[in-house]
Amino acid sequence: MMKPRIAKIAARRGDGSKWFCRRLELGGGCWLLALTAAAQSFDVLFTFPDVDSSPGGGNPSSLMLGSNGNFYGTCVNLGAQGWGAVYQISPYMGITPVYSFTNGSSYDGSTPYAGLAQGTNGLFYGMAQAGGSNGCGTVFEVKSSGTFTSLYSFSPGTNYPGTGGVENEYNADGINPKTILLGSDNDIYGVAYYGGANGAGSIFQLAKGGGLTVVHAFDYVSSGANSDGGNPISLLQGPNGNLYGTAYEGGSNAFGTFFTIGLPPVITAQPTNQAVALHGAARFSVAASNALGCQWQFNGGDLPNATNYTLSITNVLLPDAGSYQAVMTNRNGATASSVVTLAITNLPVSFVAGALEYGGGQFSLELTNLAGQGAVVIEASGDLRQWTPIYTNPAGFGTAQFIDTTAGSNAFRFYRAWTP
Repeated sequence: MMKPRIAKIAARRGDGSKWFCRRLELGGGCWLLALTAAAQSFDVLFTFPDVDSSPGGGNPSSLMLGSNGNFYGTCVNLGAQGWGAVYQISPYMGITPVYSFTNGSSYDGSTPYAGLAQGTNGLFYGMAQAGGSNGCGTVFEVKSSGTFTSLYSFSPGTNYPGTGGVENEYNADGINPKTILLGSDNDIYGVAYYGGANGAGSIFQLAKGGGLTVVHAFDYVSSGANSDGGNPISLLQGPNGNLYGTAYEGGSNAFGTFFTIGLPPVITAQPTNQAVALHGAARFSVAASNALGCQWQFNGGDLPNATNYTLSITNVLLPDAGSYQAVMTNRNGATASSVVTLAITNLPVSFVAGALEYGGGQFSLELTNLAGQGAVVIEASGDLRQWTPIYTNPAGFGTAQFIDTTAGSNAFRFYRAWTP
């Protein structure tokens, strides 16, 4: 039997780095190869300067890759004003200051520890763990050009009796935000390390252009232990739509927890308005993530047996015209879609004969078949020859009532309605 032979071969790649091949001859023309790479190179691309007014900042926090191929991050110290900075950096072009925090009257905040997240709109979102209008931190939006918008300032904190320091403060929403997340619903989520209703931190949701909602306030930490954890430090969203994170302290053993929290469904495709002819077909559809159920509503009430993501009406009748909406549910709550309308387009507008009434010098009329008509003009005449517009009903559906308060001052009064 042939004794195996081992050979070692060294070669160089095109970039000059070495690689090694160990070759074991098994006999019969068979070889076993093992490749071993040489140690990889380590390069310092940029050193943050030790200068108090360094515009790019100092002590960098998290780093992210922007959609334009550049890296973006925050520094918790320095900056032009000494309160931290947002920067852009490239391995080849160096650092470009984006924004320097002032911790001043603009209430932009200070010490942006959380890093950045980029939205689908190309803007960057972040959190400053201090400063703002109440000194408890901010949520902000910034463009790569440096245009800065403060979105939210956390409320002031109050110390528990006989204590001092921010670690013993409670408030309505949280203190010292540390982690930012852009959810699948395009809202901003984050954790505040301190504060909240029980002083042990919070998880919050901030709708862009809207208000802040506390998703969870951690229980008070007594002697280091509690039921759910305290001082949350991380947060991410799983593929099932739920949030996951860790709390630095608390829990039954007082050494922190790993937690999850469910969110209501997120609607990813809204239904759209439908305009069809009488006896035609209409179709509404909705799409959502993390949903377990769907219920369609008509004019605010549940439609029987309408629980699919698609609602089809094969023979549209007059009573079908109106407002439709889908309500998506899971065990964490419900999310309603946009309200859309079904309009019937081929019915002439007319007056409801049984609704014509005169009294006290006034004449009451009711229009019907408004769906799909657009604006409807009511005209009046005393001789059926000269007609004067007296009212324009805006686009709508169903019926609409109009009262002619000048009817009693005319010997004769005729009415007609038409669509421009």
